[in-house]
Amino acid sequence: MAYCSRCGTSVSDDSRFCPFCGQSMREKNNTQGPGGSVWDNYSSKTQEDGFDAMDVEENRLFSILCYLNVLVFVPLLLKPNSPFARYHCNQGLLLLIIWIAAVTLGRFVPLVGWLIQLAGWLFTVGCAILGIMNALAGRAKPLPVIGSYRIV
Repeated sequence: MAYCSRCGTSVSDDSRFCPFCGQSMREKNNTQGPGGSVWDNYSSKTQEDGFDAMDVEENRLFSILCYLNVLVFVPLLLKPNSPFARYHCNQGLLLLIIWIAAVTLGRFVPLVGWLIQLAGWLFTVGCAILGIMNALAGRAKPLPVIGSYRIV
């Protein structure tokens, strides 16, 4: 019996793909059992990012709140000592600032103000979706354009 290297699902030896996640079984598989490969991959990702795996696991849901506009302040108040939550709070706070700036500029710039608001809205929503996906996956990947700036 073989196990998928991505999700840990048990797969028959003659399968070409994992029935659960679609991972190619030609790549290296884990024969030790479910959980071993998944945890190893998960731990290596968080170690690359510089965050503790336990911190990531405990604060993943709080990190999602960071990308939901003004809810960015909830993880800052409830989990101030979590580096993973603070990283995502920084990203969410940058998005909030850009959104406020786009709305403000859009209201005061005649004729093309609605274009500024639309561009700001599209950018912040797209980046928020990316950030939520990264937080769910336990990654600390910087957002496009704004990811290198630090506020928190």
